[in-house]
Amino acid sequence: MECNAEEFGGKLLFLHLWNGQHTYVWFNPHEIFMNKLIIILTFLIAAAGFSPVCFADGDVNWLDQMDSSSDVAEEQGSTFSDRIVVTPVPMVNPTLQAGIIGVGMYMHPEGDFGNDEERTDNATRQSITGMAAMATTNKSWATGVFHKGFYDDDRYRGSVYLAYGDFNLKYYGVGDDSILRDRPIKYSAKVTAFQPKFYFRVADNWYVGPKYSIFKWDLGINFSDLHASLPDIKHTFTTAGLGLAGEWDTTDHSIYATDGGKLEFSVMNYDDRWGGDFEYGKLETNYNHYWTMTKRLVLAARYDLNLSTGSTPFFDMPSLHLRGFPYAQYIDKQSSSIQGEARYKLTKRWSTNIFAGLGWIGTTPDELYSRPVIPTGGVGLRYLIAEEEKMNLGMDIAFGPDSKAVYFSVGEWF
Repeated sequence: MECNAEEFGGKLLFLHLWNGQHTYVWFNPHEIFMNKLIIILTFLIAAAGFSPVCFADGDVNWLDQMDSSSDVAEEQGSTFSDRIVVTPVPMVNPTLQAGIIGVGMYMHPEGDFGNDEERTDNATRQSITGMAAMATTNKSWATGVFHKGFYDDDRYRGSVYLAYGDFNLKYYGVGDDSILRDRPIKYSAKVTAFQPKFYFRVADNWYVGPKYSIFKWDLGINFSDLHASLPDIKHTFTTAGLGLAGEWDTTDHSIYATDGGKLEFSVMNYDDRWGGDFEYGKLETNYNHYWTMTKRLVLAARYDLNLSTGSTPFFDMPSLHLRGFPYAQYIDKQSSSIQGEARYKLTKRWSTNIFAGLGWIGTTPDELYSRPVIPTGGVGLRYLIAEEEKMNLGMDIAFGPDSKAVYFSVGEWF
């Protein structure tokens, strides 16, 4: 389950918000007092255990699935409502202004989807079905549903999301030296997104399978922001790709890992054959690793490499998976980053973390690491909102090259 909101720029929103695990929100720390007060109050309400029941359907037989899940949960000593997590996540940022995100998740029992509830390893693979919705004061909004599942004693894995959003955004240009960095162009984006993927276990810890992605973009670009004589342009595009994706996973938990490693990759071909308007290719890969140093201290590290070829549109270009700046500030045809994090448990429910990262973007793979380094770092606080599922509500304060940012999250950054 992966969710991210940062600048809510186009595809990033749907790839990370509706998949689940985290919802990240970026804002300028110098916003007005009332916005800060809303954020603090929302965080405290969620930390206090605000968890009303809400339902989200995974397929057409969702009522039957929910009834079965409820029975299994009660047999294992936890009620159906105990497996539902509903968390309000505040947001404030210069593009979308103030707003709030509601995330509701049903944490499936170990025995769902053909899994043997007696097997201890099934307890570390958390299947999740949920929904999320967002609204902001600059008239941006979005809603969607998602599911991530482990099936037949982890022989199969799958995830899917369906979402729609209407956003008012900013375009900062391409590259680390864009002339639009200090004067971005405003644009609107109405985006419909659908992305399923399904993995088969082909060897110990290895999973491979098909992935499909289709996004419809209704864009309105305000060139008049640069000069009054320039026209504003509206156009509709579709990006659609089919490819092979997979992962190698030895981690000890699917939500909060403390040991092992996880490699994820996808090779996608975008073409009119799959329903799109652009022809380009993308390779996306990342590797996470975790070390338990003591009962309280866990170290985590992540490496990302994202490459593209052909006529990649700006709204689907590789970006940096780092904290400390708006998502759209650093995009190009190639990107790479490395980051590390130390997570320390203070009490049963409270923990803190410190992190740092380096990023690079470039036009070609050859020049990627010769470009200027983009450094980031910061500190954070976590509160355990679902003990059995190891789900945290978090806040991070991050610093980029020329900016500061605060992120609220459901789950971990990686």
